[in-house]
Amino acid sequence: MAAIGQAVGQVGDLSFQLFEQEMESRVFGALAGATTDMNNLLMEVEKEPDHNKREALYEKGASGISNKYRDTLSYPAYQNLFDENFFDEMEGGRVRVANNVRQASIASIRANDLLWIETQQDKIEREPDAGRRADMLRMTLGRIASGVADGRWGPEESASLQIRQQDRFDTNELLVNTYAMADALYQDYPDPEKRREAIRSLPASMRDPVSGIVEDRYRKEQAHEKEANDAQYIGLMQQAKKSMTQPELNAAVLRLQDTDMPLTPAQWEKLSGIITERENKGKTLEGKGEAAVLYSQLLRLAQDPTRRQEFLKMNLRVEFGHILDDGDLKALETDQKQGASTLDSTSDDAINVALSIMELPVTNADFKKANAKDRGRALLFRERTVAALNQAASENQAPLPPSRVHEIVNGMQDVVTLEEKNYWPDTTAPLWEITEEQFQEIVNVPEEAADIIRKAEGLGEANDIDTLREIRDIYVRILRERQQGRDAPFGVERLGW
Repeated sequence: MAAIGQAVGQVGDLSFQLFEQEMESRVFGALAGATTDMNNLLMEVEKEPDHNKREALYEKGASGISNKYRDTLSYPAYQNLFDENFFDEMEGGRVRVANNVRQASIASIRANDLLWIETQQDKIEREPDAGRRADMLRMTLGRIASGVADGRWGPEESASLQIRQQDRFDTNELLVNTYAMADALYQDYPDPEKRREAIRSLPASMRDPVSGIVEDRYRKEQAHEKEANDAQYIGLMQQAKKSMTQPELNAAVLRLQDTDMPLTPAQWEKLSGIITERENKGKTLEGKGEAAVLYSQLLRLAQDPTRRQEFLKMNLRVEFGHILDDGDLKALETDQKQGASTLDSTSDDAINVALSIMELPVTNADFKKANAKDRGRALLFRERTVAALNQAASENQAPLPPSRVHEIVNGMQDVVTLEEKNYWPDTTAPLWEITEEQFQEIVNVPEEAADIIRKAEGLGEANDIDTLREIRDIYVRILRERQQGRDAPFGVERLGW
């Protein structure tokens, strides 16, 4: 019986040990879950934008986590064991949150202080009284210095911030004093030369800034006076073109002589000439000759495709009504109504054929199907070729013959060697597509082209830097002129192709 009792007792001890181990494992399982929840809680707390709410938010969350996992344990002893172990976790989180709140509070205080300092400096710069400005600076520096004791600033930060504020104050004071000195000089010395002499007597540190302010003000005054004088002169010119007589002009000259804006001799001469031209219009041989020359000049301007836009912008009656008769003016105005010049059918057809050969869009339907790159290339080719044709027509002073049109259009398509290389393919591009940057980057002129230039310019076999640079400059000039529709020099039609 004793043996049986002993065996039963041993079984009971073993069962109790297993029970304790199971209960303890539940405690640590609860601690593991609680720790995970605590980490999540800390992240949620730190996301709270109002740092003043973070500690209360943490306490509420931590207490809820503690109760949640404590209630999963059945016996007080094991609940107490959970509390003892979880206490350290809670305290660690509490310290972390407190530090976080402190740092956020300091950051908030620093931000508010910086805003106040910046506002204070703006007030200082607007304050007209020098004594008041100095008092406001002392207040600002005192506020910055006090931040070292309460942890808002470190010693180095505080010193650096104070230096920056002092420097800004000193710069503003220098500017205020400079403008005050400039105002005094401008008032005391109305004569510009005497004013400059007074500036030269200033201390060296003040001389340049004061001079800059004074001269800038003087230039602005002169500009305003010139603008007023120009307006006065234009008004008199309009009267001279319409009905002003020579005696009326002379009376205006005398009236303005004692003002700040008298007429200059050149202005009087011009106005007098306008009156004479208007009074002689169509009456004298000289007047008729002048009108005929002017009409011929305007007609050539209208027919020049490179300058027609200039002609279209003219107000013919205002500018030339005192010289030209009404019939000539109406003829020129009718020409203006026709708008910008257009290409003849030969030129337009040649461009369209060239675009087709290059497989670039021509019609509206082609443009709708083409990609952006091809559309851009087509527009660029047309723009540069039209400019070249207009330039050639302008220099020819007559419409271009079809042979010259085709020569220019075909030449724009020629592939030009931009750089000749020994072991790699040459750098080439169609003439119409060469950019100004590519012209600038040309270094090695093709050998064949260089030989032609040497012979034409008598450069011989020289290979010094100056000669090579001259050959390169001539080559680039020839390419530019070909792209602009001009004849190539030396009688060379295909230099570089």
